[in-house]
Amino acid sequence: MSSGDALGGPEFQLTSLKDISENHSDIKVLGVSHDWPFQNKAFKDKLGIGYPLLSDPGRTVIEQFVGTFDMGAFFDKVEIFQKGHPPMPAGNCGCVVVDEQGKVVYHFVSHDDDGLPHPGINPSLRLVKEALGLDSS
Repeated sequence: MSSGDALGGPEFQLTSLKDISENHSDIKVLGVSHDWPFQNKAFKDKLGIGYPLLSDPGRTVIEQFVGTFDMGAFFDKVEIFQKGHPPMPAGNCGCVVVDEQGKVVYHFVSHDDDGLPHPGINPSLRLVKEALGLDSS
């Protein structure tokens, strides 16, 4: 994960958490997306991720922890494609660290400098590791 730079979105975030999952068996890593289970399986296989990727097609859990935004409006704003995209609900890119008592000890939702959702901005791996009590170097 970057320190707030737009460096690759969810693939970068998911692979960055792989080290924590593989080297710290006492820490449970979960990914959540609005994709269907077969899509998440393909994503896990492609990225070589061993931790679960959970499906939340109704975005219930996503909305509760990181919120949602209109990807169509985002595409129009950054002018990636022709303007006039229909609404495309999507989950914000985010990261939540919950301790053993169920308390949220780190919370990140990706926003650009204007405070608007940006799916390519990732949380700081250093801050995630610090929240987990790991060496952040």
